[in-house]
Amino acid sequence: LRDTFDKILYIDIDLHHCDSIQEAYYNSNNVFVVSIHHKDIDFFPQNTGDKNKLGEKQGTFYNLNIPIHKNLKLTDDAFINILSKIIHRLNYYFQPECIVVCAGCDGLQSDPFKKWNLSINGITRAINMIITEMDKPTIILGGGGYNPYDTAKCWTSILANVCNINIDNDIPYHENYSKFKPHYQLNKMKMKLEDDDDVGVGINHNHFLVQSPQHQHQINMLDRKKQQKLNIHAMQMIYGHLNNFERLFVEKVLKSNRNKHKNGYHQHSHHQIRQQQSNGTNTVKKNNMEIKDEDEEENEDEDDDIDIADKHINDKSDNTDCDQENNNDSNNKVENDRNEDNDKEQNNENDEPKTEKSASLSSMNSNITAKKRQMTTTVTTKSRRKRRKLQ
Repeated sequence: LRDTFDKILYIDIDLHHCDSIQEAYYNSNNVFVVSIHHKDIDFFPQNTGDKNKLGEKQGTFYNLNIPIHKNLKLTDDAFINILSKIIHRLNYYFQPECIVVCAGCDGLQSDPFKKWNLSINGITRAINMIITEMDKPTIILGGGGYNPYDTAKCWTSILANVCNINIDNDIPYHENYSKFKPHYQLNKMKMKLEDDDDVGVGINHNHFLVQSPQHQHQINMLDRKKQQKLNIHAMQMIYGHLNNFERLFVEKVLKSNRNKHKNGYHQHSHHQIRQQQSNGTNTVKKNNMEIKDEDEEENEDEDDDIDIADKHINDKSDNTDCDQENNNDSNNKVENDRNEDNDKEQNNENDEPKTEKSASLSSMNSNITAKKRQMTTTVTTKSRRKRRKLQ
């Protein structure tokens, strides 16, 4: 079952305490053990099944013992009432995924121990309540029962009820039919065992023959009102124990849930802080990358502007050089032409006066000088603009 289910509820309604089951899961919080059993000093098993045995380590408050005092003759209504309170609380707080029930029949009124006054219908109703209230996968196991005929009747009634099978209350005829006298009905118990064959195997017969009269004599010694007071007091002790156990169990569950919530909150906070830090780092990196990209784009734009300016300046300087060369060529041509004219004029025996020739030459030289100054000023202005753009 542990391989399939995480939370298992074990309910033992046998007259004896389930000491082995308690020991096996005493430290576990996955198996909740409930035992309703008779408690007396000399009753088997001894020194176990006390109500203060609540589990240890992780299994603390996952072990619930309901010891029934020896003076309490547990009846059907009281038994179902106790079991109902346990079932409702565990179904809410523990929320089991699977249920295992030990359906002992030694609490029947007809059992040789004669400790409880349960009936076949009472135990059947209790098992039916567990299945219907919990509504979980359930395994029903047999248990104690030392009146073999009434034990067989009780288990038959439980099985028919669980499987939703309608069976006749009259016991059909078979080879052991005579063993069920005087009542040959399923819901009626055989209150007295007449011979040794009627007692279960492995039981000390003389022990039961001695115990039953003694116990019956003790009950007869008690007054009816006194017995009723004892029953009320015993039931109050059981209810008080259940309420105290519920309080302790709820405190542990709430504490455990708070610790889980606290740890989960811290883990979430650390995770959120780390995420925010990582987001902030990514944002800073992203911003740095954007700034770097913008700087690179600006540098590229500036480089492009500088390249364009250099190209423009170079083009202008080239054009200026070409203009200067053209001007020089033109000046040289003019001078050559003038020289030729002068030569012609001299060859023509100085047709014009020398004063007029010198004036024309000086005016031409002044024009050439003005053009050179203008070109120099243009080149200087362009170089200044280039330096400003570079800065």
